[in-house]
Amino acid sequence: MDACVVTDPGLERLACQEVERLVGGDPVVKKGMVFFRVQSAEEAVLFAYRSLLARRVLLVVGRGSVREGVHSVVKNIEWKVLKALVKDGETFAVRCERFGLYRFGTMEAQEIVGGAVKKELRGVNVSLSNPDVLLFLWICDGEAVLGVDVVKVDLSKRAYRVFLGSDWLKGSLASGVLELAEVKEGEVFLDPFCGAGTLCIEAALRLSGRSPRRYQKDLFVKGCRRASKEVVQSLLDAVDKKEEDAKDPCIFGFDSRLSSVSAARKNAKIAGVQKRIAISKVDVEWIDLKFDEGGVDVIATCPPRASRLLPESKIEVLYNELFHQARYALSSKGRVCVVTSAPDHLKKHAQARGFALRAEVQVWSGKQELWLLLWEKRP
Repeated sequence: MDACVVTDPGLERLACQEVERLVGGDPVVKKGMVFFRVQSAEEAVLFAYRSLLARRVLLVVGRGSVREGVHSVVKNIEWKVLKALVKDGETFAVRCERFGLYRFGTMEAQEIVGGAVKKELRGVNVSLSNPDVLLFLWICDGEAVLGVDVVKVDLSKRAYRVFLGSDWLKGSLASGVLELAEVKEGEVFLDPFCGAGTLCIEAALRLSGRSPRRYQKDLFVKGCRRASKEVVQSLLDAVDKKEEDAKDPCIFGFDSRLSSVSAARKNAKIAGVQKRIAISKVDVEWIDLKFDEGGVDVIATCPPRASRLLPESKIEVLYNELFHQARYALSSKGRVCVVTSAPDHLKKHAQARGFALRAEVQVWSGKQELWLLLWEKRP
């Protein structure tokens, strides 16, 4: 059975690494999607529960180019597969999301696919508000995939993000930063502009093996009607039992604003990882007072952007101080990974402080163009 991970455009190669780690096999990468094989619907649900980078996980029923329109996808629908996933008497809905410019709109695409499904599967009915089966159509860079959404929710949204801070990262994007930085157990991790704590929390989830949706199991047990509820429940329980016990914190979050520190601590508690993270009110220029020289392995952050309250002149000073402190605090194999909408400013200061750019990934979060930048400390 073919499955597909829908991810933010640009994160697909990092999502592929996650698929290889959690599922194995030989995933196939397309813009905004990763295709892989599963033995059962239960295996797809299990991956969705464990994944940190996925937006959606689909059981694929059709794919193809949409350069000339959505009708080409309809022609490629594997009706035998779809009929095995959607039973008579069940309700369905089609949801479409697009990345890029096309001759057709989202509503038109949904109507075309929905009409074709209703015509072919005469025993099913449409329910837009609460369908038994959600058919998700993802269109990216001229390619489309149609599949049954195994959970029927956007997996990039995190339930722990209740209290907001200065950061604006989605959980899946934050985990993309950590995947690029190759954060590993035993390393000392620091986010010097932690905001609401998203990067620190995602790091704790990654290192502990804890699902970000541990308290939303019902969505997974009941979400895919073709998966056995008993089997899914036992698989998810097994994942939770493997979660590693909390150790002394090796994940540190600093922020200069008390409101952000408070928000990050509360969010970490909601996520159930508060024992793994130490969050403090610390300005970036104080990092050298908090760590011994070479005491940090990874710095990952979403640094502040220029605004009316924080002009570009102050941003330049802040970025310079970030890499000055990183030069002192990082170990010999230390690395800095940032997500930003202004890469050139950061590149300038990183180079001046003796950091070598190892990777640069362009990512789209909604309509916003971002860059993930990874530097290594030069000797």
